[in-house]
Amino acid sequence: ECSAIIDDGSGQAKLYAEREAALLLLGNGLLVNDIETGAMESPSGILFQATLPISANLMQSIKTATSTVKNSEKHTIPNKDCRLMHDFLPPNAKAEYLLQYHCRQWHQRYFHQHMDILCRCKPLSADVTAVNQSEIP
Repeated sequence: ECSAIIDDGSGQAKLYAEREAALLLLGNGLLVNDIETGAMESPSGILFQATLPISANLMQSIKTATSTVKNSEKHTIPNKDCRLMHDFLPPNAKAEYLLQYHCRQWHQRYFHQHMDILCRCKPLSADVTAVNQSEIP
């Protein structure tokens, strides 16, 4: 599920996208099965919000996994490259890591792109003659 708050200056609306629509908004390259598996194990699901830092639990899991990778003779990670590290995270932390990584990359690439959104609204009252154009922040 994805959601966004739309504000046109006269009011706000919260829009939701579920299932395939949410995946289309998130774009390609998302490891959906890993994220769904981890989200099912997480009591409150997984939340991404660009303005919030990653959770303390995920940070601790990353430190533990990074330490495991560094101590492992079978797996090596090039300097400052954590591509294999997520394989050593527990499923819920792996899901959060993958979603955080994907969404932060997506947000940086597409933040300034405009998106057309069609939505069904209740009829306007008789005294309203126009609706302001809205943008997703």
